[in-house]
Amino acid sequence: QQQQQQQDGPSPPPGLPPEFEAGDPGSTALVVTIVGDRLFCANVGDCRLLVAELDPTTNTVIPRRVTCDHNSQHPGEAARLAALSVSVSEDGYVGGQEGWLQVSRSIGDFSVKRALGEEIILSEPELHTLRLTENMLFAVAVSDGITNKLSDETIVNQVCRFLSEVPPARKEAAAAAAAAAAVEVYPEGPDSPSSVPPPRPLPLNNDPHHAASQLVQYAINAADSDDNCAVVVVSFKDTPPPVPRRPRLFQRKAATTGQTTI
Repeated sequence: QQQQQQQDGPSPPPGLPPEFEAGDPGSTALVVTIVGDRLFCANVGDCRLLVAELDPTTNTVIPRRVTCDHNSQHPGEAARLAALSVSVSEDGYVGGQEGWLQVSRSIGDFSVKRALGEEIILSEPELHTLRLTENMLFAVAVSDGITNKLSDETIVNQVCRFLSEVPPARKEAAAAAAAAAAVEVYPEGPDSPSSVPPPRPLPLNNDPHHAASQLVQYAINAADSDDNCAVVVVSFKDTPPPVPRRPRLFQRKAATTGQTTI
């Protein structure tokens, strides 16, 4: 039995509910840990981690890709699949026209791994390390429902815009707190709270949760993504990043003076 299982490939772990065994679930994964000024990342599949970095000379935010997507476009994965004589369809499916998976590494997907071979669709993660600098503003982790429709530049630019927004819930909470503070009466004296300078309030914008949810909506509504859209934003700063300028789409000349207006 052990010999037969080794020939057929990996089997699902015991104890899974029947619906999971029948559905043959699979997933990509991305894990990030930050220790001091070091970022450690492990990824399997085509989830992607980007770090937004400020260019101080131009005051623009540029994306820095930390991970590599595990598919046939990855040079290392393409070479590995070619060495194993694995065919890849024109639209990137590993295994050829049968259309197995568009990723070369995943967790689960046991029937696919049994059919193709455990050495073809790997579950081993790729490890990355990055030293964080003062110019790095935030990190954003996204699934393929985002990256299939949006470029790295668009993802980072949109997160910058969404971080500059004030979520309605924060605005309402700040207004309620200000109203409550206005009616409080403190006794006079050296120990009175009114004699202690209040801490510097954090900005109402720069909300990573708001930026992540808005990027999901942007990918679905503006970019017509119909795949799984998952986003996690982690801000490294207390204040939002600079908002990128929108491109000048056209220029027109005034009819009377000939002056160019934008």
